[in-house]
Amino acid sequence: MIDIRRLKSEFDKITKVLEAAEPIDKHFAIETSEFVGRRKKVYAALEAAGLKVGFVFSDEHYNGDVPYLGGNTNRATLLVQP
Repeated sequence: MIDIRRLKSEFDKITKVLEAAEPIDKHFAIETSEFVGRRKKVYAALEAAGLKVGFVFSDEHYNGDVPYLGGNTNRATLLVQP
């Protein structure tokens, strides 16, 4: 059985936080040149390590390498020296 009073109490706490938060700019975007620069840094690190290929991954629970390199969280990326 759902405890409506407990849920309402939790939602009230969440609502207070959201009301106090700054609005999110849904149109904010990083320039393509930023992602190109990030990839170049990774390519340079691969080359310095004597590697020709790198593989990064991401999913909805891990927002690390792929968003840093390309802005997308739901794909794998194979990095091959240009």
